[in-house]
Amino acid sequence: MSVASPIWEMFLQKIDSATLLEHASLIYVRVVPKDLLPALTFLAKDDAFQMDYLKYMTVIDWEDHFELVYHLYSYRTNLECCVSVEIARENPIVASCHHIWPAANWHEREMYDLFGVTFSNHPNLQRLLLPVDWVGHPLRKDFVEQDHFNGVSTTRNNVVKLPSAREFES
Repeated sequence: MSVASPIWEMFLQKIDSATLLEHASLIYVRVVPKDLLPALTFLAKDDAFQMDYLKYMTVIDWEDHFELVYHLYSYRTNLECCVSVEIARENPIVASCHHIWPAANWHEREMYDLFGVTFSNHPNLQRLLLPVDWVGHPLRKDFVEQDHFNGVSTTRNNVVKLPSAREFES
């Protein structure tokens, strides 16, 4: 389906800040933070879209800002799209969508844990993968690992011995 189709025109009329891009037959939707939840809700609930499946969510650290990307699919209409929103890096806060897609609960916790993105109105926003006393968010580009964690060194020796050129040729 093309961005020129009538249903995408309807979406643009509903969400003022939205811009659309089509690449490799996938529609990319970009919105501003205040329109994120209305856009996601519209895509999930509107009869023309019925985006009933949140495939996954991810964060891109562009060093000066974060970009959140939501990959959506509809089993009913066979439509697929990506919705992205740019948020500040210093205080990354965005509305939770767990009430639209329950699986977002885990995706949002993972992004909180690894990038430090806060999802407002999330029912249980706490670390998912790392210990609760871990300091920082390890997938941020500015993350500096501590020398020790709970008395254990975080320095690792390189256990992989690569062959020299001479050993490789023989």
